[in-house]
Amino acid sequence: MLKYDVSGVGLNLVTGEEYLERTNAARLEDGRRPSAGVWVLGVIQGSLAEQAGVRLGDELLEVAGHSVCASPPFKVASLLQGGSADGADLALKARRLDGSVYDVSLPGKRAGPSSSPVSLELPRAPSGDAVVKLRRFDARAAADVAGALARAEAGGAGRVILDLRSNRGGLVTEGVEVASLFLAEGDVVLRSQGRGAGARPPYIARSPPATSLPLVLLVDGQTASAAEAAAGALRGNCRAVVAGRQTFGKGLIQSVYELSDGSGLVLTVGKYFTPAGVDIDREGIEPDFRSVPDQQQAEEVLRACRLERAPAASA
Repeated sequence: MLKYDVSGVGLNLVTGEEYLERTNAARLEDGRRPSAGVWVLGVIQGSLAEQAGVRLGDELLEVAGHSVCASPPFKVASLLQGGSADGADLALKARRLDGSVYDVSLPGKRAGPSSSPVSLELPRAPSGDAVVKLRRFDARAAADVAGALARAEAGGAGRVILDLRSNRGGLVTEGVEVASLFLAEGDVVLRSQGRGAGARPPYIARSPPATSLPLVLLVDGQTASAAEAAAGALRGNCRAVVAGRQTFGKGLIQSVYELSDGSGLVLTVGKYFTPAGVDIDREGIEPDFRSVPDQQQAEEVLRACRLERAPAASA
């Protein structure tokens, strides 16, 4: 049973803590109990990674000569997915479960770079709305949204409309990273609970926001999963108002496994909640407005949100 590929080369990557949790291991063969790092949870048969000799349980140490020991798994997946810019083989350094270190190379040329999940519509007038359309939360989502925000600010935008309509989700880690682009360092982005376990430590925004422009989220009945997690984080922190229609209501963290006969198996491994601990599974997110509000209307809602949060924050 092999974990579904999210790297483009046949690997599913997780942190050391997630690896131990999902394999029900107390520690590694050499006695270590890692919490960070980038670990291989699954390798797809016949993939580039398997052909190169990468195995379940390997820890990735370097990609193209750069250490990835302190990088989150989704960033490393993005590096692998893109290949090398000049088409040269991509060098990897990894460590086996027994502690031995090895080097392998992956073909630098791929069938073609994955298309960006982000498109940007710049404002038509000074201080107007820049519309950032995010179609899915893949390994490029956060980086491409950050790039779009920089271009929006350079283009004189006065507000950002983040369009999540028909976005069915994807990588929850990317949902966290996209939301963090708008949040203050230290804000709670997401709370989660593992299957059969208590609450996990919350996801926290770990860097200053990429922009301070006012923000409106567009959602509909097809906005789901990681997209709802991002929307819940931004509204829960009084950073954005939500416009459109009620979202789908999928607050589950699921893993997809490929079976030997080519079929798939979906396992629910946890649930996620808004920063205030609200469970949106089967409930969805009810928007503040049916259509995009003007800035004064949006600010009134955000002001009320901040007043409501103030007693809880000081308690």
